[in-house]
Amino acid sequence: MNEEQEKKDEFFIPEKEFFINVVNNIPKGYTLNQDKKANFLHGLLKDDFKCYINIYKEYVFEFFNIRIQASLFKGSDNKGKVYYFSRKMDCKNMDQSEISNYKNIENARISQHLRNSFTLTINDENCYDNPDIKVVFGESGFLFLNNFVNIDADSKNEQNEKFENTLILYALYIAYMEKIDEFLQNTSTLYFDKKHKNASDIRKQIYIFGLKHFFSNPVKHSRQQLHVLWNIIEEYYKIGDKYAEVKAQAEDIIDIIEIEQKEYDDNKQRKRDNRINLIAFIITLAGAISIVKDTIDLFKGG
Repeated sequence: MNEEQEKKDEFFIPEKEFFINVVNNIPKGYTLNQDKKANFLHGLLKDDFKCYINIYKEYVFEFFNIRIQASLFKGSDNKGKVYYFSRKMDCKNMDQSEISNYKNIENARISQHLRNSFTLTINDENCYDNPDIKVVFGESGFLFLNNFVNIDADSKNEQNEKFENTLILYALYIAYMEKIDEFLQNTSTLYFDKKHKNASDIRKQIYIFGLKHFFSNPVKHSRQQLHVLWNIIEEYYKIGDKYAEVKAQAEDIIDIIEIEQKEYDDNKQRKRDNRINLIAFIITLAGAISIVKDTIDLFKGG
């Protein structure tokens, strides 16, 4: 054990560590876990949620056909890493200055895990700190800390469930971002690929997705702790802003296409009107020539 690991072990007992990946298919060895539900979520999110697990207790969470794997092994395209630690030291018997110093050192350790440096600012914007758990979110992952020391098996199971539910929320965030990126990609290529007829379909898909699956806070109010955790996730990762951006981009593309279509239709109508006017002129001219010719013939005959 190196010196850095010894320092970490003074504070945390490692429980679980997962790498987060998006996968196209359910990997071999995973089976559907019928017992794992997300009843704390609203509506179709709760109904559509699926959890797969393997013998190593790795997970695949599925939301609206997007699958997020929590694996013990690093993949080629990781979306983040999450940690579940338990606290080693009980702060109850510390005085205020000791607690403050301990928290500073603890936050530095958390920053080291999440960013590989001591530069991550930990405050209310990215941290939930409660007597039972502390959760800190970083750019590409989170750290879940069990604040209880020397707990019994039932309490341990309860803390494990809190971690799993937090992991599900993080997986939902990843799924939202994947869907938003998909919409952004589709809308940004519509104009340049000249697939104008698909624009309305893309906009329709975005709005249907919003009605069925997108919530500013998808957690039921009765699940207060998870509800607050999602508020932190939403604000920290700007999920709502990014969804609003993709909707605005779709509307802008539609507006541009409608303007161009109107210009095309107006130009087409002008050409049609010009052809009709030309034909009318030719007919009129032909009629005039015929009248002149008949008049000339009449005078010649007279």
